[in-house]
Amino acid sequence: MDTFLCGANNQKWDIKELMEYCRPDHGYTHDSQAIQFLFRVLSSYSTTEQRQFIQFVTGSPRLPVG
Repeated sequence: MDTFLCGANNQKWDIKELMEYCRPDHGYTHDSQAIQFLFRVLSSYSTTEQRQFIQFVTGSPRLPVG
């Protein structure tokens, strides 16, 4: 039930997933150097570091379902 409502707890993101699910805004695109760098850095993080990052940005340690 927890996974259904809150999303996966141990899924590690890769660049392909970040490109698919993130929507850059405010003049940035998937081709922007800053976005590509961010995705490379995030995909290099361990699952723990990724959860800590998303906790910092959103207040939740997991990405939403879908």
